[in-house]
Amino acid sequence: VQEDIRFHCTHTTGKGEAKTVLSTNGRTSLKDNVTLIFKDTRNRIADYVYFDAERNIRITGILSKPQPKSGRTQTDRQFWYINRRPVDLPKFSRLLNECFRRVSPHQYPIAVLNISLQGSHYDVNVTPDKRKVFVDDEAKILTAWKEDIMNFYNVEETMFEGNTDFQTTLSFDLSDGASMGRASPPRRGESSDVFVSPSPALDSTGSFS
Repeated sequence: VQEDIRFHCTHTTGKGEAKTVLSTNGRTSLKDNVTLIFKDTRNRIADYVYFDAERNIRITGILSKPQPKSGRTQTDRQFWYINRRPVDLPKFSRLLNECFRRVSPHQYPIAVLNISLQGSHYDVNVTPDKRKVFVDDEAKILTAWKEDIMNFYNVEETMFEGNTDFQTTLSFDLSDGASMGRASPPRRGESSDVFVSPSPALDSTGSFS
């Protein structure tokens, strides 16, 4: 997600030869960076997506196209960030995966997504590796994003009738401590837009300027 930084990683063999493992040029888009590293993804991912999940909260990045066979059989191409910091967001992943299965059964979407949040709205000081996070109003953000991601993948609520796993995901049970703050009820009668467009400007913290 660091589009303005050049990465060049090599592996030195026993004979002293350096072999390039991955390389980005620091002047390309997020999609170009992803396809430089994972060359098999170019025809499977949308150019750029961003979702207005909540006020002052945006989820941006790269997703598999809303079409069959644009995903993978494993979740090894899913990466989540908050303000460009790598994190684990299992509830967001479950919601995304369940929606995508209605487009391409038995596959998982390619996803490189960054959530832009104010620093006071999340806490990374949970585990030593700082991968687990507490997100303020996580249930409210998930509820808003659910509508966005269902629209992006042309998924209807009726497609999940009888799917207890997905209904459990949508219930956003917060008893496991994965969210802090107020779990406000979802807003009714409001909609949030889904855009596919050039990348909006980000400041050094990963927030939108």
